[in-house]
Amino acid sequence: MASNYLYKREFVKRQKEKGLCIECSTPVNGSIRCDNCNSRRAEYRKKKYNEWKEKGLCCQCGKETLNNKTYCEKHYLQKISNTRLGTSKFWQALKLLIEKQNYKCALTGDDISFEDDIELDHILPIYRGGTNELSNVQWVTRQANWFKRALTEDELIELCEKIVLTLKK
Repeated sequence: MASNYLYKREFVKRQKEKGLCIECSTPVNGSIRCDNCNSRRAEYRKKKYNEWKEKGLCCQCGKETLNNKTYCEKHYLQKISNTRLGTSKFWQALKLLIEKQNYKCALTGDDISFEDDIELDHILPIYRGGTNELSNVQWVTRQANWFKRALTEDELIELCEKIVLTLKK
Protein backbone atom coordinates (compact mmCIF):
# COMPACT_ATOMS: atom_id res chain seq x y z
CA MET A 1 0.00 0.00 0.00
CA ALA A 2 2.86 2.40 0.79
CA SER A 3 4.27 1.95 -2.72
CA ASN A 4 0.88 2.86 -4.22
CA TYR A 5 0.84 6.02 -2.08
CA LEU A 6 4.38 6.92 -3.15
CA TYR A 7 3.53 6.29 -6.80
CA LYS A 8 0.53 8.64 -6.58
CA ARG A 9 2.61 11.25 -4.80
CA GLU A 10 5.27 11.14 -7.51
CA PHE A 11 2.61 11.25 -10.24
CA VAL A 12 1.06 14.38 -8.71
CA LYS A 13 4.50 15.97 -8.42
CA ARG A 14 5.28 15.26 -12.12
CA GLN A 15 1.89 16.54 -13.31
CA LYS A 16 2.32 19.69 -11.23
CA GLU A 17 5.79 20.30 -12.68
CA LYS A 18 4.33 19.95 -16.19
CA GLY A 19 1.44 22.30 -15.35
CA LEU A 20 -1.17 19.59 -15.98
CA CYS A 21 -4.34 18.63 -14.11
CA ILE A 22 -3.70 15.57 -11.93
CA GLU A 23 -6.98 14.01 -13.03
CA CYS A 24 -7.40 14.70 -16.74
CA SER A 25 -4.01 16.13 -17.81
CA THR A 26 -5.55 19.36 -19.10
CA PRO A 27 -3.16 22.34 -18.81
CA VAL A 28 -3.70 24.38 -15.61
CA ASN A 29 -2.33 27.62 -14.23
CA GLY A 30 -1.03 27.36 -10.65
CA SER A 31 -3.47 24.66 -9.54
CA ILE A 32 -3.32 20.89 -9.42
CA ARG A 33 -6.76 20.46 -11.04
CA CYS A 34 -8.52 22.14 -13.92
CA ASP A 35 -11.79 24.06 -13.42
CA ASN A 36 -13.87 21.15 -14.78
CA CYS A 37 -12.33 18.63 -12.38
CA ASN A 38 -12.65 21.06 -9.47
CA SER A 39 -16.34 21.62 -10.29
CA ARG A 40 -17.00 17.90 -10.62
CA ARG A 41 -15.31 17.21 -7.27
CA ALA A 42 -17.22 20.04 -5.58
CA GLU A 43 -20.54 18.64 -6.85
CA TYR A 44 -19.61 15.16 -5.66
CA ARG A 45 -18.62 16.46 -2.19
CA LYS A 46 -21.86 18.45 -1.94
CA LYS A 47 -23.90 15.38 -2.93
CA LYS A 48 -22.10 13.17 -0.39
CA TYR A 49 -22.40 15.83 2.33
CA ASN A 50 -26.18 15.96 1.86
CA GLU A 51 -26.52 12.15 1.69
CA TRP A 52 -24.51 11.65 4.87
CA LYS A 53 -26.27 14.47 6.70
CA GLU A 54 -29.68 12.97 5.82
CA LYS A 55 -28.57 9.62 7.22
CA GLY A 56 -27.21 11.22 10.40
CA LEU A 57 -23.60 10.42 9.48
CA CYS A 58 -20.50 12.62 9.65
CA CYS A 59 -20.85 15.31 7.00
CA GLN A 60 -17.15 15.04 6.12
CA CYS A 61 -16.51 11.30 5.84
CA GLY A 62 -19.78 9.39 6.24
CA LYS A 63 -18.77 7.67 9.50
CA GLU A 64 -20.93 7.40 12.60
CA THR A 65 -21.28 10.70 14.45
CA LEU A 66 -20.89 11.62 18.08
CA ASN A 67 -24.19 11.95 19.94
CA ASN A 68 -25.96 15.23 19.12
CA LYS A 69 -23.20 16.26 16.69
CA THR A 70 -22.93 16.29 12.90
CA TYR A 71 -19.35 15.02 12.89
CA CYS A 72 -17.39 11.92 13.82
CA GLU A 73 -14.83 12.33 16.59
CA LYS A 74 -11.94 13.12 14.24
CA HIS A 75 -13.80 15.80 12.29
CA TYR A 76 -15.33 17.25 15.46
CA LEU A 77 -11.83 17.65 16.92
CA GLN A 78 -10.52 19.13 13.67
CA LYS A 79 -13.36 21.67 13.72
CA ILE A 80 -12.68 22.62 17.36
CA SER A 81 -8.95 22.82 16.70
CA ASN A 82 -9.50 25.08 13.69
CA THR A 83 -12.04 27.29 15.45
CA ARG A 84 -10.23 27.70 18.77
CA LEU A 85 -6.55 27.31 17.77
CA GLY A 86 -6.56 28.61 14.20
CA THR A 87 -5.58 25.33 12.56
CA SER A 88 -7.01 21.83 12.39
CA LYS A 89 -3.59 20.20 12.81
CA PHE A 90 -3.89 19.92 16.62
CA TRP A 91 -6.91 17.58 16.57
CA GLN A 92 -4.93 14.56 17.81
CA ALA A 93 -3.33 16.60 20.60
CA LEU A 94 -6.82 17.69 21.71
CA LYS A 95 -7.82 14.03 21.97
CA LEU A 96 -4.74 13.37 24.11
CA LEU A 97 -5.54 16.42 26.24
CA ILE A 98 -8.98 15.13 27.26
CA GLU A 99 -7.38 11.75 28.05
CA LYS A 100 -4.72 13.51 30.14
CA GLN A 101 -7.54 15.27 32.01
CA ASN A 102 -9.08 11.79 32.63
CA TYR A 103 -12.27 12.96 30.91
CA LYS A 104 -12.84 15.49 33.71
CA CYS A 105 -13.65 19.21 33.38
CA ALA A 106 -10.51 21.15 34.27
CA LEU A 107 -12.56 23.65 36.29
CA THR A 108 -15.32 21.61 37.96
CA GLY A 109 -14.03 18.04 37.97
CA ASP A 110 -17.28 16.87 36.33
CA ASP A 111 -17.15 13.90 33.96
CA ILE A 112 -16.97 15.06 30.33
CA SER A 113 -16.86 13.49 26.88
CA PHE A 114 -17.00 14.66 23.29
CA GLU A 115 -20.69 13.79 23.29
CA ASP A 116 -21.36 16.33 26.07
CA ASP A 117 -21.55 20.10 25.79
CA ILE A 118 -17.87 20.73 26.35
CA GLU A 119 -15.65 23.52 25.16
CA LEU A 120 -11.98 24.22 24.75
CA ASP A 121 -11.07 27.00 27.17
CA HIS A 122 -8.06 29.27 26.91
CA ILE A 123 -6.53 29.24 30.40
CA LEU A 124 -5.23 32.76 29.85
CA PRO A 125 -7.73 34.34 27.45
CA ILE A 126 -6.37 35.46 24.07
CA TYR A 127 -7.34 39.08 24.53
CA ARG A 128 -5.60 39.07 27.93
CA GLY A 129 -2.30 37.99 26.37
CA GLY A 130 -2.88 34.25 26.07
CA THR A 131 -1.81 32.23 23.07
CA ASN A 132 -3.30 29.53 20.87
CA GLU A 133 -0.72 27.04 22.13
CA LEU A 134 -1.81 23.67 23.50
CA SER A 135 -0.28 24.53 26.87
CA ASN A 136 -2.86 27.34 27.19
CA VAL A 137 -6.03 25.30 26.62
CA GLN A 138 -8.12 22.88 28.65
CA TRP A 139 -11.39 21.00 28.21
CA VAL A 140 -14.24 22.33 30.35
CA THR A 141 -18.02 22.09 30.52
CA ARG A 142 -19.91 24.75 28.57
CA GLN A 143 -21.39 26.05 31.84
CA ALA A 144 -17.96 26.40 33.48
CA ASN A 145 -16.55 28.12 30.40
CA TRP A 146 -19.47 30.53 30.33
CA PHE A 147 -18.93 31.35 34.01
CA LYS A 148 -15.18 31.80 33.65
CA ARG A 149 -15.50 33.90 30.51
CA ALA A 150 -12.40 36.10 30.14
CA LEU A 151 -11.15 35.75 33.69
CA THR A 152 -7.75 34.41 34.60
CA GLU A 153 -7.76 31.45 36.98
CA ASP A 154 -6.77 33.71 39.90
CA GLU A 155 -9.60 36.13 39.11
CA LEU A 156 -12.03 33.21 38.87
CA ILE A 157 -10.95 31.90 42.27
CA GLU A 158 -11.33 35.37 43.79
CA LEU A 159 -14.82 35.75 42.31
CA CYS A 160 -15.90 32.30 43.52
CA GLU A 161 -14.62 33.05 47.02
CA LYS A 162 -16.60 36.33 47.09
CA ILE A 163 -19.73 34.53 45.94
CA VAL A 164 -19.34 31.81 48.60
CA LEU A 165 -18.72 34.37 51.37
CA THR A 166 -21.75 36.41 50.29
CA LEU A 167 -24.02 33.38 50.11
CA LYS A 168 -22.93 32.19 53.56
CA LYS A 169 -23.98 35.53 55.13
